[in-house]
Amino acid sequence: KKLNSFNYMLSPIPGTLRVRSAPRDANIYIEGKELGMTNATISGLPVEEAFIVTLEKPGYRTKALEVTLPPNTSMVLDFGELTPRSSEIVPQLTFDGNPATTELLEGVVYRIGDQTYPGSASVLDRVPEGDVTLEVTHPSYLDITYKLKGLEDGKTYPLKLDMKAKPAVLTLSVHPEDVDLTVNSNGKDYHLNELRTFSLTPYKQYYLTLEAQGYIPAHKTLLLNPNEKFTWDVTLEPIPGPVKDAPYTVSIADIPLQWIPAGTFMKYKGGAPPLTVPEVVRAACTEHSDLPFMGTRPIT
Repeated sequence: KKLNSFNYMLSPIPGTLRVRSAPRDANIYIEGKELGMTNATISGLPVEEAFIVTLEKPGYRTKALEVTLPPNTSMVLDFGELTPRSSEIVPQLTFDGNPATTELLEGVVYRIGDQTYPGSASVLDRVPEGDVTLEVTHPSYLDITYKLKGLEDGKTYPLKLDMKAKPAVLTLSVHPEDVDLTVNSNGKDYHLNELRTFSLTPYKQYYLTLEAQGYIPAHKTLLLNPNEKFTWDVTLEPIPGPVKDAPYTVSIADIPLQWIPAGTFMKYKGGAPPLTVPEVVRAACTEHSDLPFMGTRPIT
């Protein structure tokens, strides 16, 4: 009998690949052909030969891995955490033009979108590309809002920022409460609102004078920190009046006064004596009354 022989080419059984990523829904490309989105299982893949699996997702950097599947196997390919397309910002922070201290930086918070960074951070990483808004806050300094445009993936941007101190707030608590007040500091008068509060520049020394008609002026020296709240609680003392027959000095002006007997006084016309002739004033002064004419002199 004649035997027949047959030659068969055996083909390996294709492999299966489970492709995962975080976040999911990244486009899967195998050798340039789109085959679905993560997390997906792809079957019928070549075996015993290397091929490239590529993931693409808007806002994230493209990632590619080389894979070789054994015949008739199912394999998991985990790309892990995808890296956002991002840039870095290097903040160069000062406070009122002065270098930042460790203590001041402890109160700083940087914020970009949902991301926050401590003041001690020397680099703000994972900043989205494109246009972003940077917010810088500190309890004792005014907030900074800075818009950055056109940030590019993989680039680093140094940024100079200067925080300005919040003003200190002075509140006056004065007794008696119904007096009209004048506040002067370093030669400047301050307008008082109904709450009797006003703002002061921090780190500046103030020499305050509080005046009210009929009361001895009160004085205070202040040096306040940014955003510091200070209440000046003061009780005004009335200016003491004269005692009969005793010398009296007007305290606020250092003017000495002397008691004189009531009687008739002279007024000089046109100028000071001895160039003018005195005229007798007919209206005599009584005890505790004011002199009737400016420039009058008692008869000696």
